[in-house]
Amino acid sequence: MGTQLDSDSSTKTQEYKTAILQIGGLLMGRLTRVWLHNEYIFRKFPIGKQFEKCLEKVHSFADNVIMERKKNWTPGQSDVVEDEVGGKKRLAMLDVLLEAERKGEIDLEGIREEVNTFMFEFQGHDTTAMALVFGLMLLADHPEVQLQERIYEECQTILGDSDTTPTMSDLAEMKYLEAVIKETLRLYPSVPFIAREVTEDFMLGYLNEKIKFVL
Repeated sequence: MGTQLDSDSSTKTQEYKTAILQIGGLLMGRLTRVWLHNEYIFRKFPIGKQFEKCLEKVHSFADNVIMERKKNWTPGQSDVVEDEVGGKKRLAMLDVLLEAERKGEIDLEGIREEVNTFMFEFQGHDTTAMALVFGLMLLADHPEVQLQERIYEECQTILGDSDTTPTMSDLAEMKYLEAVIKETLRLYPSVPFIAREVTEDFMLGYLNEKIKFVL
């Protein structure tokens, strides 16, 4: 998105990081309290008011990222990012959104929603942590197939005793590690379901009665 959160120590960036972490906790607190599921009631409780403050900081930061990019963006001259694996080239995500806005395919509010989604999900606070936890659990739970030893040998073969950070090319060669990660995510997906709001009645499989919620 044109902003390096890890290298930016500004107050705004730190506030954004803190707000993102707090939002995750607040959402879990709301999820486990049925009486807070109602939007109106939720906004009246302290947890709802704190959520609003965090949301304002997140939206403010996203707006700043968009405006900064917009000032330095020229239509038809989007930045191109080259992938280290395979040499593929792709446009910067925010440039694609700005181009779509120029064509009338999306408005500024839509861009902000996309930016918030990508910045929140790609940081992967909870999803990455859970994937690592389940992966380590599976390695420890199945010593008989020597999964850990095979991964270690693969890493040693590719990296040796080097202390340097693995490149994308190095990671692309780690086929066994990739297979273990994919199997971990298959068994224990970080995001096991996606919510959708139904706007009209429809027949769902064998169900022939009106329902409000399906998992």
